[in-house]
Amino acid sequence: MGSENCKVVQNKKQLFTSRTRFRPFRKFSEDDVTTLSVSGFLEKEDILGITQMVDKELREGANLFVINFSKVKHLHYKDVDRLINLKEKIQDSDGEVKFVAKKAYLIDILLVGGWPFLLSLYPSEKSAIDALRKEHSLTWRKNGEYSYSRSTK
Repeated sequence: MGSENCKVVQNKKQLFTSRTRFRPFRKFSEDDVTTLSVSGFLEKEDILGITQMVDKELREGANLFVINFSKVKHLHYKDVDRLINLKEKIQDSDGEVKFVAKKAYLIDILLVGGWPFLLSLYPSEKSAIDALRKEHSLTWRKNGEYSYSRSTK
């Protein structure tokens, strides 16, 4: 068992590739819905970046948002609270937001992180935009009334 039987092999292959950076992408639909498409691995500062983009849009008068997470590879469950706060911030500004998430992995992370509104996750941008359009075409929305039901008395 001498050293003549041992061989050192140099391995230049990287075991882990560097993390794909967060890349936000903003566009508008024909219904004045601001859509933010996000990809990569989201970290705390990335969610703060999304919040800043939404803040800017709110200041400019936008109030309907779709945030598309369909190309997000990972989100830490501790950062889910920041997304919940973003939803509340938009609602406090008389706006509405729908989230697109279709990967079971990401949906599981959202649920573990405390995501309280599973029904507001949509499988595609189109379905989220259609939901916003349908909700905002209801009579009580047009009349500026914010109650979901009325007494028939």
